[in-house]
Amino acid sequence: MVNCKSIFGNNTPNYQLFTFMSQVCQLTGKRPQVGNNISHSNRKTRRRFNPNLTTKKFVDVKTGKTVKLKISIRAQRTLLKNPAKYSKHIAKLVAKRAR
Repeated sequence: MVNCKSIFGNNTPNYQLFTFMSQVCQLTGKRPQVGNNISHSNRKTRRRFNPNLTTKKFVDVKTGKTVKLKISIRAQRTLLKNPAKYSKHIAKLVAKRAR
């Protein structure tokens, strides 16, 4: 949430601006897709299909450091089945956050 005083100075309106987190998986790069809601009468209205994201903590095996990542459920299932697939990418993200 962003305070309006920092944007508008002393002439602040009586509301606050909300900033939303990005809906991108940090391992697979999945992003929201755009499509249509189609009603019974076949009217089409635009909508977003957001990926199913959760925040999980990961531990780098070599250094023992942890990092929080927003990943999709599909990436979680892949990690359970084949942990070596994203191990280099997770190690890179841990090193990036450790600085």
